[in-house]
Amino acid sequence: MSHKPTKVESVYIPIEWAEDGTSAPDAAELITDTNGTIRVRQFAGDSSQDVRIPWRVPNDLVVADGIKFIVHGVITSATGPSSEEIEFKVSGYCSGDNDTLTGTFGDEVASNKTSFTAAEDDVINTPESGKVTITDLAQGDLAMLYFYRDHDGNDDYAQKIGVSGITIKYTKEL
Repeated sequence: MSHKPTKVESVYIPIEWAEDGTSAPDAAELITDTNGTIRVRQFAGDSSQDVRIPWRVPNDLVVADGIKFIVHGVITSATGPSSEEIEFKVSGYCSGDNDTLTGTFGDEVASNKTSFTAAEDDVINTPESGKVTITDLAQGDLAMLYFYRDHDGNDDYAQKIGVSGITIKYTKEL
C-alpha cells in the first residue's frame, strides 16, 4: 500500500469576508497605530458574537485530516488583558453541487489564548486549534464556517477584541 506525499498548507481569510451571524460583531473598521493599519471587526467581551465565513474547500485537501484554525487580531481597548483569556470557536458544514445552502454544523473546536497580557494596539494570534469537524467535508465543496467569540466559555477578558481574520491550516495532497 503506497501513501501519497502531503504537506501542510494555510490560507488567510480576512474577517471582512465574513457575513453577519445571529449576533454580529461591529462592522469592519480601520485601526491605525503610527505606520501600521489593519481592518478589524470588534467582537464584544460581554456577550458571544458570531459570523459565517464561506470558504471553497481546496481540491487537494486531505479530507480525513480536516482543518485547523488560528485567529489573528489586535488589542483595541486601552485596557488590555492582564493574565486573562480569550476564546474563539469554529465549526462548519459543506454543501456541494445541487445541495441546499443550509446544513448542520459539526462539533465546535476552540482556540484559546490563555493567561496573556497585552497592551492597546498589540498584535495577537491564538494558538492553532485542534481538528475542526466539518459536516460532509469534501474537496471542491462550499464550506460554511461558524466562527464566534465564546463569552460563555473560558473567555474572561471583558473588553472588545479586534479580529482581522483567520488562518485555515489543512493537509494538501502532492
